[in-house]
Amino acid sequence: MKFATALIAGVLLLAGVNSSHAAIRIADDRGGKIGTYIDRYQGLRSSGETVIIDGKTVMENREIPGMDMSALLEEAQASGERVWASLPDWDPLERTADNACPYCYPLIGGH
Repeated sequence: MKFATALIAGVLLLAGVNSSHAAIRIADDRGGKIGTYIDRYQGLRSSGETVIIDGKTVMENREIPGMDMSALLEEAQASGERVWASLPDWDPLERTADNACPYCYPLIGGH
């Protein structure tokens, strides 16, 4: 009888094991307001822990697997420059970015 109980307990224990291991596991999250997530996961983000959501590793060693951060930053910079360059087209006063917000984004390297 003890063997059968141990066997059943072992099977039940193994049934609950999956390949995703993390310090904190987020599963079946339905989403919500971003402020709630910032409050809830700020510490996890800064800890550098591996983050697994619904079985998928989304952060490991403070990096997002498969994310080319250099390319992302270049794309963000180019997008920002396009928006600022088009400001006179949609600004009611037809101001340039330098005129609209002269101290917001200082020039780097004198450009």
